[in-house]
Amino acid sequence: YLGALVAWAAPVLALQWGYGAATLRANWRPALATVATASLALWAADAWALEHGVWFVRPRFTLGWRPAWAWGLPIEEAAFFVLTSSMCVGGICLLRADPTAWAWLAGLPTARFRCC
Repeated sequence: YLGALVAWAAPVLALQWGYGAATLRANWRPALATVATASLALWAADAWALEHGVWFVRPRFTLGWRPAWAWGLPIEEAAFFVLTSSMCVGGICLLRADPTAWAWLAGLPTARFRCC
């Protein structure tokens, strides 16, 4: 599980840092606060869901380490939420800092949904 997480997140984080390391470094405090807040909220929801049987993590796919600071979640679950939050926050930070990205986004077709 941990290996799959790293294989999935590392290329995205490397691309973000390769593209905009200066921007990410300049905004590290608000980015860290946002990642921490999101991760804590998601840890709490995940811990509740695991405790109440909403879903489960097979022990054979984990390292067996459940740190208290992550409310006893398997370390892989805790890492998943930190990595996911980091990728989202990094992407938003880079998007906000690059005016050409807004022009590119404006050119994307908008989705149209028909009801009923």
